[in-house]
Amino acid sequence: MYKIKIICLGKTRQEFIKKGIAEYQKRIAPWSDINWIIAPDISIKKNSIPSEIMKKEALRLNDHMTGEDFNIALDENGREMGSLEFAELLNQLKGKKGVSFFIGGIYGLAEDIKKRCDRELSFSRLTFTHQMIRLILIEQLYRAFTILAGKKYHY
Repeated sequence: MYKIKIICLGKTRQEFIKKGIAEYQKRIAPWSDINWIIAPDISIKKNSIPSEIMKKEALRLNDHMTGEDFNIALDENGREMGSLEFAELLNQLKGKKGVSFFIGGIYGLAEDIKKRCDRELSFSRLTFTHQMIRLILIEQLYRAFTILAGKKYHY
């Protein structure tokens, strides 16, 4: 059983994303009970400075970063990998330690969070909302588990 945490900021707002996450959460159940850690959003005002918002968000995310887990920052500038590579990464981590995925807010993750992570990962050169990436992540986790289990979902 994989120990996976997804650490992000603010509740999922869009109903279609909530439904998608719930569907993949059910599908993943045989392989992992994913633990969602939702840190409170930082209030953003018209005159807010993005770097200051990111610093405040980092303080909230730091509380959930542990040296015991393999920490992965989801960032548009991270390393891209295909689904087979992603599955292999999870396979290498199975049983050794937990895996924590960090998703930033609307401005992304602060540099100090990214530096403390073991890996930076990008799902695409395209930019996705911090809400949408939750659904993409959980679908890719499901895809990775089916690849490792030899199921036909990926092919």
